[in-house]
Amino acid sequence: MSARILVVDDDDAIRTMLGICLKEQGYIVEEAEGVRTAQSLLELNDYEVILLDKNMTGLNNNPEGGMDLLRYVRSRCMGSEVIMITGLATIESAIAAMKLGAFDYIQKPFNMDNLQQKISRLVEYRKCINYELIYDTYRTTRLHILELIHLHSNTNSDELIEDTITTLNYILDTPFKMFMDIEKIVLIMRESLTEIACKSESLRMDMSNSSSSKALIESICEAANNNI
Repeated sequence: MSARILVVDDDDAIRTMLGICLKEQGYIVEEAEGVRTAQSLLELNDYEVILLDKNMTGLNNNPEGGMDLLRYVRSRCMGSEVIMITGLATIESAIAAMKLGAFDYIQKPFNMDNLQQKISRLVEYRKCINYELIYDTYRTTRLHILELIHLHSNTNSDELIEDTITTLNYILDTPFKMFMDIEKIVLIMRESLTEIACKSESLRMDMSNSSSSKALIESICEAANNNI
């Protein structure tokens, strides 16, 4: 099933462009022009990915309304992950978004191929058996590294932000891919054990109680079930 995406941006042109491009990629897309509309949609629907503009009018006329909505998502929509979109990127705003739980961050004007890669990467993370734990580990680890870089950096350039996040993403994706490979092995083992248990049970049912092999078949079936 295609990922369901909510695009939240007060710029009609950007919102429309994103909606068209993402639908062409096969995603299910809905749009919201502001925080209140987005909250209403989030109360009714589940979204795997939320593309959220940071700089728009929020609660109590907060100019960084996207941060308001990010707090709302992290407190009430645990199954959704946020990619922040902004035209005013700084190290401080990037770290602030990560502290609140944003999965990723992209600066306007952005390249659609780059955004598509970020969305695909997020969707891959969701394929983990326990993706909530993976997300939490990912966010916490990246946040600590970003804070260390911030403390020891003398520049707040946009180039540093992009290079830093890109490098961190690459580093964190390496153990993630290893984890995914391990999970695939675990799933294959579970499927094999399930098949062994089913066939053993079927064989046991067909055997007479006097069969000398029945106890062995029963132990194989029990062992397979215990290890699934």
